[in-house]
Amino acid sequence: MRTTGPPFFKFVADLEGDSSSWEARHSHLRDAIKEVIPCDVTKPDPFAPRQYEEFDVVTTTLCLEAACPDRESYSAAVRSITRLLKPGGTCVLSGVTNQTFYTVGGYKFFTLPIDSSFMREVFEKAGYVDINIKSFPATNLENNTVSDFDGFVILNAKKAEIE
Repeated sequence: MRTTGPPFFKFVADLEGDSSSWEARHSHLRDAIKEVIPCDVTKPDPFAPRQYEEFDVVTTTLCLEAACPDRESYSAAVRSITRLLKPGGTCVLSGVTNQTFYTVGGYKFFTLPIDSSFMREVFEKAGYVDINIKSFPATNLENNTVSDFDGFVILNAKKAEIE
């Protein structure tokens, strides 16, 4: 088994000014995570044929813009992951903005170019409240040879409570 966790946890602990805490944080997170579940966000039921109860939190990183060929399928994917959340549950998304491609091992892959205003609109229509979006401009763009993104984005939002 390959472990990439400790370097990440050391890095975060150093950023927070307590490099000695990384082992406890790593252990706590490993104990808290029950399962990593593969899914297909392009399907109405992303976990089919498996069934799960609704989740407190759903995260996605660099997924939706790579999996969805157009804005309608992106919107449908957000609606699909919304159905996975409990009312009041949180969706956390991280991604890139205005990217049309990325390359891995010399192979070029399509990416749906999106921006934070489109994301906000999609999440509002999907029934989210308390939508927080933080955008960070990309740096050193002239040396980026593997993609054409212009920034990073982190979104967190709560699924509306059932009334």
